[in-house]
Amino acid sequence: MNSSTSKATKSSVLAPDLEVIGNITSKGPLVVQARVVGNIAGDSVTIEHWANVKGDIEAKKAVIQGVVVGAVLASDVQVAHSGQINGSVHYATLAVEGGGTIEGHLRKITSIPDLVPLSTAPEE
Repeated sequence: MNSSTSKATKSSVLAPDLEVIGNITSKGPLVVQARVVGNIAGDSVTIEHWANVKGDIEAKKAVIQGVVVGAVLASDVQVAHSGQINGSVHYATLAVEGGGTIEGHLRKITSIPDLVPLSTAPEE
């Protein structure tokens, strides 16, 4: 079986020794362990415990274990006990573990078409 027909998709990982300045787009799963200043878009985005993101996140699934200063727009948002979001959250499903924090507006969306990219969303 070659890589183009493989059903297992490997994650792209931004290692903890990186500092990324600029926007990131991933077609596959993305694991962020680094410090990022910029927006992140992807199918599945995981911000790990020691990661810090200053920018918006757009994804089908967003798992926040570290710190995000910016908006999160995702069908499925999971905030771990160590996760912190300082910004608005647009979600279809939301789970926040004890100890996880969100400082900002919450907006439940009812369907995937409601996922308007943050870059074109009207200001509230």
